[in-house]
Amino acid sequence: MVFARRIAASAVAAAAAAVGTVAVAAPAAAADPAGWTRFDPGSNRALAARKECFKNLAIQHERSGQYLTVDTSGTSDRRNLLRATGSAPAKNELFELCVLGGGDDGVQVYLRSQRVRKFIQVEKYAGRLHGLLRARADALSASTDMEATTPGGDKPVFSLRSTYVDRWVTVERNYPGADDEVVRAGRTEPASGERFVLWKR
Repeated sequence: MVFARRIAASAVAAAAAAVGTVAVAAPAAAADPAGWTRFDPGSNRALAARKECFKNLAIQHERSGQYLTVDTSGTSDRRNLLRATGSAPAKNELFELCVLGGGDDGVQVYLRSQRVRKFIQVEKYAGRLHGLLRARADALSASTDMEATTPGGDKPVFSLRSTYVDRWVTVERNYPGADDEVVRAGRTEPASGERFVLWKR
């Protein structure tokens, strides 16, 4: 019996060597968070037509798998920064997405943090503060305007663009110090990995 198993194992190894490859199991896809479902608005046109607010949404950065949170610590110029630091959706880190109508290429929307009860705005400060997303606006303005686009499909994802600074929203990973994992409107073009998944309970 042992001898037979050794022969079988040798045969598998020889076959792999013959083709120059070794079979490796594919990594398992990440499971959806328990108790949550993907927010699926359909096409851009379908979402624009709804013109309503969707509450209790958790926002996940597609590439890192981390969830957006509001950082209430730090100095006054960085307080309430959005960061992608949550390992799971949390009831105290939910957002509201409101649809205003159709945009140039997507859907006009704004975001509001339900935790701090502030609208998400994009900063126009100079230097490293430029383009940062912060939950600190008490009212809607040009700085809170966003455009969302979704390609549709089985697993809906969103790309976000700040119309205020005309930049696409990304998460800055592996940056030094206080800038690590911050959410910033800083790219001139959308990036495939810099998209977001919205989850609802």
